Amino acid sequence: MSKILVKIDPSTPAGLRRLRKAWGLNLDQVAQGAGIDPTWLSRAERGLIPMSAEQIVRIRQAIEKLGEMAP
Repeated sequence: MSKILVKIDPSTPAGLRRLRKAWGLNLDQVAQGAGIDPTWLSRAERGLIPMSAEQIVRIRQAIEKLGEMAP
């Protein structure tokens, strides 16, 4: 499957959500990969609760690692 490259800013919660969806990953996959609760991730992606810079980096790394493993 080919991936379409789009400009996504993964330094924001909304950008992380777009990046996750661009890789075709669900909340449970990313939350497990980042070692966080999927409900918390869902709320954070929607801007309902704040994310620290460390959390953003950890989530982005999980998305990229899982995305590279995807078929």
